[in-house]
Amino acid sequence: MRHGLLPAPATSAPFFCCGYPCKCTVIGENQQVGLPSRRLDLVLARGEEALVLDVCCPFENRMQAFQDARRIKEEKYAPLQRHLLRRLQRVFVEAIVIGCLGWDPGNDLACCRLCWKNYLRTMQRLCVSEKIATPTDIYRSHTGLL
Repeated sequence: MRHGLLPAPATSAPFFCCGYPCKCTVIGENQQVGLPSRRLDLVLARGEEALVLDVCCPFENRMQAFQDARRIKEEKYAPLQRHLLRRLQRVFVEAIVIGCLGWDPGNDLACCRLCWKNYLRTMQRLCVSEKIATPTDIYRSHTGLL
């Protein structure tokens, strides 16, 4: 469920450098990049910068769960960051956390690196609606509701 949670427009969104949009290339999407056993949602590169994004969906309904999930993802991908720093000057590792409480405000920084600031609200809605749609479909299939 978590892989592919980023909406398709996010993969072609402009990457920002010093506040100016620049088109980036997708190094990897839903695949291993650099290190084995680390399947990332999205790795983007532009020039000498890279943005590593991974989406996580904590099941607990506390803000502490969001913070813990973000910290765990950043620690998990620190070796990948070091690996990419051998080839690139700057590498940002960001987690996008979407859970029972909806959108984590901590995601805004990662999304501002990924897309236009005025597209941020639309991206929030797309990600949250995608997160809600999957469990809703499962519930409807089990209960027979349409």
